[in-house]
Amino acid sequence: FRLQDETAANRQFDVLCTRLTPFCAHDADSRTYTTKTLQKLVACAREHGDWSLAHAAVHANLASALALDVIRKDINSVVGGETPVCLACRLGNVECVRALIKFGADFDGGTSGD
Repeated sequence: FRLQDETAANRQFDVLCTRLTPFCAHDADSRTYTTKTLQKLVACAREHGDWSLAHAAVHANLASALALDVIRKDINSVVGGETPVCLACRLGNVECVRALIKFGADFDGGTSGD
């Protein structure tokens, strides 16, 4: 991606470092380091900056990342009326739904179609 100036580039770099570090710091799932997954995480950080890390994990299909405390703490967050569970169901991401169940996600939270 291209940015207009160095200040914007530095701001974007800070955002990406903050949003990607929890995923890259965990090595339980080698899929974290694939180009496709990293592109999804970067796109998520740029396009959905208000999403929690749990939403980003679901979007990138990184169910194993939901085990990380820094990500798991957000499993019941509601952004735009949608919890990570709602997002996982909408995306058909069964692996993440299972992980969210395992880690105690609230299934009575916000939904995109209430």
